Amino acid sequence: MKNNIEQIRRKMESAPDIYQFMDEARELFDERSVGQKIKDYFKDSGYSSGDVFLNGGLDRSYGYDILSSRTKRPGRDKLIMIAVGMKLGFDDAQKFLELVGASKLDITSKRDSMIAYGIMHGQSIRDINEALYSENMIELK
Repeated sequence: MKNNIEQIRRKMESAPDIYQFMDEARELFDERSVGQKIKDYFKDSGYSSGDVFLNGGLDRSYGYDILSSRTKRPGRDKLIMIAVGMKLGFDDAQKFLELVGASKLDITSKRDSMIAYGIMHGQSIRDINEALYSENMIELK
């Protein structure tokens, strides 16, 4: 992945126009859907989708809609819920969010820092939501 980023950047810098850049870099882009990226992540990591959805407080049918790409762009909160459901540590959750094209948690944001704290300390989605609610923040749902 890192190597692709460097290759794409070199092609971007050297191409005289956008069309040549696209022709030269096309094979380097990750064209997988969000659902496919998550399925591949599950496969590589040994996670059971049903357990992840249950642990993450995500409606199972909505989770399967994400995996099957019926839901093309799940919201960031849903992707965070999947990360919590996988019981990822903070660094792995950040990598997961980046992989699926979502913004990483910004710990300078009060809400994001509360979510990050919960992830860092292995809290459940329920515990994270209770903390958010107690601070009048929007819960993960």
